[in-house]
Amino acid sequence: MPVLSAERISKRFGGVVALDEASFSCEPGEIHALLGGNGAGKSTMVKILCGVQPADSGTITLAGEPVTFASPRAAIARGVVPVFQELSLVPDLTVAENLFLNREPRRLGFVDRGSMRRETSALLARYGFPAIDPNVVVRDLPLADRQLVEIAKAMSRDPKVLILDEATSALGGREVQHLFDVLRGYRDLGKSIIFISHRMDEVRDFCDRATVFRDGVDVGTIDVDRSESSEIVRMMIGRQLQDVFPPRPARPAAEKPRLSVENLTWAPALQDVSFHLNEGEILGLAGLDGQGQGDLLLSLFGVYAGTSGVVRMDGEQLSLNGPRGVMARKAALIPEDRKTQGLILPLSVRENIALPVLPELSTLSVVRQSVENNVAGNIIRQLSIKTPSMHAVVGRLSGGNQQKVAIGKWLVTKANVYLMYDPTRGIDVGTKQEIYQLMRELATNGASILFFSTDSEEIIGLCDRALVMFEGRVVQELGPDQLDKEHLMAASLGLVAPEAIPA
Repeated sequence: MPVLSAERISKRFGGVVALDEASFSCEPGEIHALLGGNGAGKSTMVKILCGVQPADSGTITLAGEPVTFASPRAAIARGVVPVFQELSLVPDLTVAENLFLNREPRRLGFVDRGSMRRETSALLARYGFPAIDPNVVVRDLPLADRQLVEIAKAMSRDPKVLILDEATSALGGREVQHLFDVLRGYRDLGKSIIFISHRMDEVRDFCDRATVFRDGVDVGTIDVDRSESSEIVRMMIGRQLQDVFPPRPARPAAEKPRLSVENLTWAPALQDVSFHLNEGEILGLAGLDGQGQGDLLLSLFGVYAGTSGVVRMDGEQLSLNGPRGVMARKAALIPEDRKTQGLILPLSVRENIALPVLPELSTLSVVRQSVENNVAGNIIRQLSIKTPSMHAVVGRLSGGNQQKVAIGKWLVTKANVYLMYDPTRGIDVGTKQEIYQLMRELATNGASILFFSTDSEEIIGLCDRALVMFEGRVVQELGPDQLDKEHLMAASLGLVAPEAIPA
C-alpha cells in the first residue's frame, strides 16, 4: 500500500491549468523523485499534498485513508512535512528558536532556552551539522547553512513522508552527499522521501523511482536505475536534448581585455585576486563552494565597502564605491538568490524588467508606460518567458521563468560585463539550455561574462577559461585544454595536475 498517493488531481489558476488529472504515489521506505520542467506541475502537486493549497478535484490518500489537509499544520500533524526552496525560517530568530518555533520547551510556564539550545545542538549533531551554532541569528548564516537548518527543522518532526522541493539547490557537493547519507539512513527506517531536483546526477545517485510531469500531466513512472538519462530528459521536455552546451568558438589571435583586476582584496574573504576577462569571453569561477567566488562578484559590482586593489574596465579605472557607479559603466549582476536579491516578488514582470532603466524610461520622473510595455514585451519574447501577461506578479511564475526575468532585466541595459552567480540553480534542463545559448550569444556579440557555477559540468561545457579559487585567492587558471573534472578537482583541492599523479 502506498504511504501517500494522489489520484487524478486537477488544479487551475484562472485560465492556467497547473495540473490535469495527474496521479502520483510513494511507497514506504522509498525515495521517489518528481521530475519535470519549470511549470510542469511538480510544485503545485507538492503544495496540494502538504495542505498549502486545495485541489480542484481528485483524491489524496495517506496509508490508504482518504485525507484532506486544510493547512500545512494539519499535514505536519499527520506526518507529511515539506521543505521548500523558499525558506520558511524567521531571519531575526536564532537557529534554536527557529527549530522549536511554536513548540518551545517550557519550564514553570516560561520558555526553557537552555533546554532548547541543548536539544538543538543534539539534533544538529544527529543529522551531521554540528558546525552550525544554535545561538546564531539565522540572518547571519550563509544560504547553504540556512537550507540545512530548514531541513533539520523538518526532520526534527520525525515525518512519515519528508518532501524536499528543490531543497538541495543551495548546497555544495559535499553538503549534498552528506545530506544524502543521512536521508538514506532515514529511508532504511521505513520512512518515505519525495524529492524534487533539477540536478540529474542527484536523482541518479539518490532516488529509487521517479514520476515525470509535463504540462500538468503525469507522463510516466520509472525505475531510476533502469532508465537512461536521455530517456528521462525526453519524457520531461517532450524531445531529445542534444548538444546541451553551445559550441565553444576558437580563441581569437589577439585578445582584448575588457575587465582587468589587480590585487583585489576584501579581507578576509578575498586576498590579492588578479585576473583579466576578455571581450567576448565566458570566464568561469571554479573551486569548491564558498571559496570567495560570490564575494568576488559582489565586490566587482560595488556591493562591499572597504575593498582595495585596482579594477579597470576597457582600460579606465573603475570605482567600486557602490553598484550605481558600476552599473553606469555597463556592468550587470545576476545574483545568487533571485527571490531575495534579483527580483521584487510582489511587483509585476513588467515592473521588474524595467527597474534598472527607469530613469531612461521616464520624463520628469514619470514613467512612460507605453515605452515600459515595449521594453518588457521585447524581453518576454526574446527569452520566451511563460507568463499570463507582463502585468502578472513575478512571484507567481515558476522558478525558471523568474530566473529569466532576473536575467532579462539586465539585458535591457545592454551591459558589456555580466557577473553571473550560479544563474541556472534550481531550474529545469530545458531552461538551462536556453540560458547557456543566451550566454554564448551575448559573448559572440561582444559582451564579457564572469560566471560562477556550483555545477562543474557547466564550467567545463560552457567556459572559455576558468579560474580556480581557494580560500579567497585565485590558485590556478585552466585553459580550454585543461577544462575537465580531473583538472578542476585537483586544482580545487590544491593538488598537482592530474597527469603528474602516478597511476
